Amino acid sequence: MKSMKAILILMSLTLFTPFAAAQMPLMISQPPPDDSSRTKQAELLRLARIETSVRIHGRLAETRMTMTFANPTGRNLAGDLYFPLPEGAMLSGYALDVNGVMVDGVVVEKDRARQVFEKEVRKGIDPGLVEWVKGNNFKTRVFPIPPHGSRTVMVRYLSELVDEHGMPTYLLPLHFSRIVDEFRLRVEVVKGKTMPVVTSGGLPGLSFGAWAEGYVAETILRDMSPARNLTIAIPGPERSRVALERATDGNTYFFIHDLPRILPAGSTVAPVRVGVLWDASASRSETGHERELEALARFFTRFPQSVVEVDLTLFSNECEKTRRFTIRNGDAGQLLDHLKQVFYDGGTRMGAISPSDRPQLPDYYLLFSDGISNFGAEEPARLPRPLYVFSDDSRANHPFLRYLAMKSGGEYFNLAAIDPAVAASGVGVPAFSFISADYDGTTVTDVTPALPHPVHGGFSVSGRLVGRRGSITLNYGMAGKIMQRVEYRLDAAEAMPGELVALNWGMKRLEELLMLPKRNQAEITSMGKRFGLVTPGTSLLVLESLDQYVEHRVEPPASLSEMRRQYRELIDRRGNEEQARKEERLQHVLSLWQKRVAWWEQEFSYPPGFRYLEQMKKSGMNDERERQTFAPAVTLAAPSPPPAAEPPRQAEMASRDGQPARKAKRNDTSGGDRELDATHQAQATIHITPWDPDTPYLKRLKSATPDARIALYRQLRSSYGGSPAFFLDCADFFLHEGERATALRILSNIAELELENPSLLRILAHRLEQMELLDLAASLFEEVLTMRPEEPQSHRDLALVLSRRAESSAMRSHENVVADYRRSMDLLNHVVMTRWDRFDEIELIALTELNNIIPKAKKAGIGKITVDPRLVRPLEMDVRIVLTWDMDMTDLDLWVTEPSGEKCYYGHNLTTIGGAISRDITNGYGPEEYVLRKGMGGNYTIEANYYGSTAPQLAGTATLQAEVFTNYGRPNEERRAITLRLTQKRETVSIGEVTFESD
Repeated sequence: MKSMKAILILMSLTLFTPFAAAQMPLMISQPPPDDSSRTKQAELLRLARIETSVRIHGRLAETRMTMTFANPTGRNLAGDLYFPLPEGAMLSGYALDVNGVMVDGVVVEKDRARQVFEKEVRKGIDPGLVEWVKGNNFKTRVFPIPPHGSRTVMVRYLSELVDEHGMPTYLLPLHFSRIVDEFRLRVEVVKGKTMPVVTSGGLPGLSFGAWAEGYVAETILRDMSPARNLTIAIPGPERSRVALERATDGNTYFFIHDLPRILPAGSTVAPVRVGVLWDASASRSETGHERELEALARFFTRFPQSVVEVDLTLFSNECEKTRRFTIRNGDAGQLLDHLKQVFYDGGTRMGAISPSDRPQLPDYYLLFSDGISNFGAEEPARLPRPLYVFSDDSRANHPFLRYLAMKSGGEYFNLAAIDPAVAASGVGVPAFSFISADYDGTTVTDVTPALPHPVHGGFSVSGRLVGRRGSITLNYGMAGKIMQRVEYRLDAAEAMPGELVALNWGMKRLEELLMLPKRNQAEITSMGKRFGLVTPGTSLLVLESLDQYVEHRVEPPASLSEMRRQYRELIDRRGNEEQARKEERLQHVLSLWQKRVAWWEQEFSYPPGFRYLEQMKKSGMNDERERQTFAPAVTLAAPSPPPAAEPPRQAEMASRDGQPARKAKRNDTSGGDRELDATHQAQATIHITPWDPDTPYLKRLKSATPDARIALYRQLRSSYGGSPAFFLDCADFFLHEGERATALRILSNIAELELENPSLLRILAHRLEQMELLDLAASLFEEVLTMRPEEPQSHRDLALVLSRRAESSAMRSHENVVADYRRSMDLLNHVVMTRWDRFDEIELIALTELNNIIPKAKKAGIGKITVDPRLVRPLEMDVRIVLTWDMDMTDLDLWVTEPSGEKCYYGHNLTTIGGAISRDITNGYGPEEYVLRKGMGGNYTIEANYYGSTAPQLAGTATLQAEVFTNYGRPNEERRAITLRLTQKRETVSIGEVTFESD
């Protein structure tokens, strides 16, 4: 009886699950931002085996898909499995094979889970991670996939059946483009009353038979590629149901499946004007739009006797100019033909959508989009007319699209679940909807959904019963007017033990919270941890050993009961042994800073016309020897000679004319409250070497006539569109040709290449900063910080762009300028005062930058600076050069050759004239910094060298950013920046030169 009660709970679940041709799971070797196409990357890993098990409980289905991926290469690979889920589905389980045993994932906060995963990957150990990315898309990260070996991944998700032709129907998307060695499928309908029916996509050998009070179907196929959606219908009449369960958390949850009497819609008046908003961003090029176009065509056929004006606006990163179409006799052919020719290009900025600038507003707006915004503001301005939203993309951000429609009084139509004709008939018509629920909050609480919701068939509601008895009334109607009420009585005595109703409530609550994920971030994370679900705030993590679980304070899964017992004993014994050591950290930073100040105050002596005698060349040593033969980089305090060379004597440094050696003169200033030093302002010029990569697509663009370039770019994109380098290079080309808007649209494509890839977003944001698009750059750096708070570079990048925005914002309010300066200082101070697992002495670079901002912030009116006063000492300099790059576990080196011929680099980190290089960052990202307080006259040559990579993924190009400053920290400070690429180990590229006038 208990089992039957649980089944009744689930038989009444109803939501609209997408029936689109969803992308199937795809494992690819982790794609770096390189020049190879993503298709080639995907082909590196073979899908050797798929075992799919489906259990259907009433109207809820649990799908478990176990996939084995084979690595045909001779090296370890890190794999990313991309897994789009239907609307309303939730990922509830994940496992990875560890030493031949499938180990379940543990729910952990998303940021913390990623930090643990990446730390273990750097150790060469094999963790697993599954995390939510934008829309309803999930990414599973696996390392390592051994050479000529395989790894097995299991994902489990819950979804709800939908009504198709009057029957609850289950969908299994099967769109595999390549041959699978072995495919196993088992579908079980638990406690089914009638024989299930395969309505489409039947597979050889798949037929249902009676089994254990239900029905089951099984098949095994080999060397084939399942390419059609499998749909299974459960015949039988539906009726309203109430179910209650007492969960292990002590709460009593209820579920109501209601079948309201759908009232017919009233007559509608033909619109005079309609605004069509069509998402033309690059991500929309991957799917067809037949169902969207069909819905649009059917909408206009409703008005065969009318003339309807249509204002069409295409948008991607920006809105294009609105174009007017006139629809007569319901014929939208001209409009549809135009939409079929749309070239999809650019990132997505939903915030670009705004009310029509035409004198007369439309009667309503029709929006066609996936709702995944990745290039600036996400939420559009409020539209003064109802917004009806359509999408046929399984990866769409369904909660956000529904929110946009609901807040304007419109409706969202998921065309993967609703027939286009039905959707078209609902536009402009007051929809029969669930309006509200009435209940006594002392007995019933946490009812979801809480917002109005269109009803096209059955409707379900969940909540918690906190009293012994209670009641709830569901209110239905149209246009906000209640026309129908249905009351249900609830009794806690009828609740049976179980978790299914609680899980369903959690899924429904999350669906509503996800409409505004940033605003509801804390509750989303809490719900994910509570129910073991993957959400934007929680991930599932697999570790290998007890030591790993203890080190990272992650409790092992319940399936490893003995390991969990040992874990709890160890944690209890450890107690509070790990305590914060803020004072120790401060003393460490103070020591580093005192040495930096000592370098700045040091007087470096050299003769006029000094030329460096490089002893290394005489001894046959060169820069190409193995790195470990060099002395380690030292903290800067005094001049250090190059390895294997005697300190140059004063006589050896004398010039040919016998002039005595001289000291670099200083204009000493001290104290944190000083004004920016203007007494020494070196006369210098910066020359940045133009980045002109030798690529076939640029050669063709350069040879094309101006009026043929756009068409040629579109043609080239079909071949090179998987590469970030292609968009960087083409954007630079069009920018150089004066076509700034085109350049920006092309550049914004980088945001579309992969969901939530911080490396790509960093590249994009740096390039936008170089274009002086500081608002956009700041918004992308904010996203990177959200994705990678464990990396100091994320805080530093955002801090510096905010500071630049504050400094250049003459048109912004004083409050905004102050806010930018304050946030910038807080972020840099966080970098300085935090102990990072990697990137030793990055705090010294951040502290130099922080001290450059403090005087500007004070000048803007910020009185209280929350930085330890012992660390406040602005250091002005003749030259400062900073190198950063986009790849983790990759080593790039900054080289600066001074006018004397002396090279400053990791192996020779302090030169005769006082040029200093920062600590060598060998494990990714940078920054590396060259500083020189007082320069000698002549040219300073700046280069970058790609030393190599230890990354587990196939390494491609490294995209680097270089900033060159002269008169740093002075009123006449000058800054130049460049983005370029290195493609091979030991490759060296020229960044540019700084030239100082001779004294």
